[in-house]
Amino acid sequence: MEVDTVYPFVGGARIDHIITAQEKAEQKAHLNQLLAKRKEIEVNLSLIQDYIKKAIW
Repeated sequence: MEVDTVYPFVGGARIDHIITAQEKAEQKAHLNQLLAKRKEIEVNLSLIQDYIKKAIW
């Protein structure tokens, strides 16, 4: 008796591609958080520098 093998994901996205896309999305979200934090730090640093300049003069 002959049995046909059935592949449930034929023609669909492969699981490893889905996982890779999810990992890239997580990395991008993390980098966006880091970028936002960096911008916040830059603003605070600028405010501190302005405060010091005013204090010296």
